[in-house]
Amino acid sequence: MQLAIVDDLTADRLSLREQLMVELAERRLSAGISEFESGEAFLEAFSPGAFAAVFLDIYMGGISGMEVAKILYARDPRCKIVFLTTSQEFLLESYAVRATYYLVKPFPPARLHQALEFCFPPETAADTLPIHSREGTVILSRKEILYIESVERLRCIHLPGRTVETADSFGELAALLDGNERFLPCGRG
Repeated sequence: MQLAIVDDLTADRLSLREQLMVELAERRLSAGISEFESGEAFLEAFSPGAFAAVFLDIYMGGISGMEVAKILYARDPRCKIVFLTTSQEFLLESYAVRATYYLVKPFPPARLHQALEFCFPPETAADTLPIHSREGTVILSRKEILYIESVERLRCIHLPGRTVETADSFGELAALLDGNERFLPCGRG
């Protein structure tokens, strides 16, 4: 996961980076954090799908954070936008770009915690899949499953960087994933 901080004040970028690293560690999330000192620099580096969330100052020299947010939302509506600003002036306008959160500087750590809760809600039991493997029961995140295939008498569940094998039937696995639009049974499994 990649996050971006777009703020023309170096001290504010560094402070937010430190706070984000603490929050992410507490959530056991790993993320790369890229910093940009202007909206123009961010837009030059931006491509759809590159960032899961962007922490965006509104008042910057050059293009404003609100203008950056409009471009960002038009190009990648799934990217979470968290505004960082010194006033509530653009609070209502932030709805037009579906901002996830609006932080007024200086903000207490509890506000950043809540912003991250909104951006990346913790997984619930419905987000996980219990699998019976050789090592015992393994709990997998449904979001991480790339695909499942049958190989001889085993089902191989492919995740980024690893594969989990199970003797559970393909029908049992398909029933556990029923209703999830990310998965589509094809052929004979």
